[in-house]
Amino acid sequence: MRASQSLAALIHVRGKKPLNRTLSQPTPEVRRFWKFATVGGTNLLVAIIGGIVALTRRRPTVATTTRQTAKHL
Repeated sequence: MRASQSLAALIHVRGKKPLNRTLSQPTPEVRRFWKFATVGGTNLLVAIIGGIVALTRRRPTVATTTRQTAKHL
């Protein structure tokens, strides 16, 4: 019973305080940054990660091919 009374008191107190949660308009510089980050930055990040993965997968293949070629000579 006591828990329900304190919960009711919390709800009552919170209901009396109006909160202003409006967001201000961002500056053009901030908007430009976020446009680049979401559109260009994401694509750039995916391309960089793909390049790194491709290089790390290719390196063992090149080393194996070089060793096999050296055995046949």
